[in-house]
Amino acid sequence: MKTYQNSIFSMGTRFNILIPGLDGRTGDEIFSSATNELIRIENMLSCFLSDSDISYINRNAFKNSVSVNSEIFGILTDCIGFHKLTENNFDIGLGYIIDYWSGKHTEDVKLMADTFYSTGKVLQIGHQRMFDPRYLKAVELINAGEIGQITQIRAFWHRNNDWRRPLPEGRPDLERKINWRLYREYSCGLMTELASHQIQVANWFKGKTPVSVMGKGSINYWKDGREVYDNVALIYSYDDGTQFIYDSMTSNRHYGLEEQIMGDEGTLEMEVNRRYWEHPPPKPEPPPPPGIVQLMKDIEGGIFSNAIPLTNSSWIPELKVEGDGQKIVERAKGFDESKAQLEGFIASIRKGEPTKGLFEQGYWATIWALLGQKAMDEQKIIELPNELKLT
Repeated sequence: MKTYQNSIFSMGTRFNILIPGLDGRTGDEIFSSATNELIRIENMLSCFLSDSDISYINRNAFKNSVSVNSEIFGILTDCIGFHKLTENNFDIGLGYIIDYWSGKHTEDVKLMADTFYSTGKVLQIGHQRMFDPRYLKAVELINAGEIGQITQIRAFWHRNNDWRRPLPEGRPDLERKINWRLYREYSCGLMTELASHQIQVANWFKGKTPVSVMGKGSINYWKDGREVYDNVALIYSYDDGTQFIYDSMTSNRHYGLEEQIMGDEGTLEMEVNRRYWEHPPPKPEPPPPPGIVQLMKDIEGGIFSNAIPLTNSSWIPELKVEGDGQKIVERAKGFDESKAQLEGFIASIRKGEPTKGLFEQGYWATIWALLGQKAMDEQKIIELPNELKLT
């Protein structure tokens, strides 16, 4: 069944609209109406707009009485009622789960980290792979030495689309809100939207964070007014000399999405759930064929065994090692990493403490995504500044 999907940047975040069973034209009409209503609500209730009604109330109501219209009065009354009814269990101060760290400046991310440590509140970043059985099993295999020493990590995320959402008819003013991923005011594009997830995987499997990054990015295909790169290529270096090679593009999807973890004893390809050996165990010898078949094989072998090579053996290409490998883990049918992530968040709230190490994974993934962006923008090798280190 087709599902209409569109999104708009509102309330400081991404607002998704999904409508099952609708074609594009009808969906656009509904999306336009929903967008108008969302803008109206944002202008009234958004804490991200200094001139919204709720911002005015927050600035003034603590010292003087403030007149409000009936709609806002009803909303505030309902909020107080639900707050009492749920015994404060949905208090915004209990904890936070966010889809991804959307900050565009490392100092903002560090400020959030400092706040996290000073308050002890739960702050969980949306890295679903940390709840995926494939990745959890892969960590076990790596820690057990099953693929040997990790000597290189490669990851890529290739798409073939412009990342652009259609605007409601007659509303060009919504371009930057709906297509917010394309503008530096709201996004670092491929680095924050895609690369951050795979940087997290590399750091997690390596058990450490990089010491430097260099890279290149450009807009070489989508010449449509966007400000973020449509292709990037970077190298992250770890202190033991291991390199994490990353690239992403939006004009070819042949290779798709993958994280390749390479050790001297084996390789893990995470998205396809496969593990491979550098020295696969030998396959058992097949039984000898019937007499006539064996005779034909002997004749063919005699004919071709004296063939003269055209080049020296040093020119034989080192082709990819063939083989189907083995599944990393048998995945449970219908398993949902996003649901598992939410269950983990709820468990942390109930315990009253964050899951150890989970916040740091999100922090370092974001920091190195932003430093990667900085390396491309400034065209130089970027190392980790001391002020971004966690103490």
